[in-house]
This record gives sequence, structure tokens and C-alpha cells, in this order.
Amino acid sequence: SDDKLTDMATVKRTTEKQAILNALKRNRFNRTATARELNIHKTTLYRKIKLLKIALPSKDGRFT
Repeated sequence: SDDKLTDMATVKRTTEKQAILNALKRNRFNRTATARELNIHKTTLYRKIKLLKIALPSKDGRFT
């Protein structure tokens, strides 16, 4: 049914968001390192961050 498809889409989105957020935290919010860890292109990571509305800190792991 449509409800199952919607639920599956929500599960996928939530799981993907959590995986990206966990990887960002492990990499001190360095997006290049996070993309490398997740084996996706940096542009894809930026797009997913925007799409999934992941809040980023003003500073990342590059400048510490």
C-alpha cells in the first residue's frame, strides 16, 4: 500500500540522515573527510546535507 511506501521512504531518509550526521561528527564536521569516509563525491554530500536539512556548525574540522 501507499502507507508502506511512505513509511519506507521515511525510514530510508532518517537512516541516511543519521549515517551522514554520525560520519560528520566522527570527522569533526570536515565535509571532505566525511565524503571520503562515506565513499561519495563531496558534491553529493553537500546536496544530501541540504536535502536532509542537516545543521552544520559555523566551524568545521579543517581549522582546529
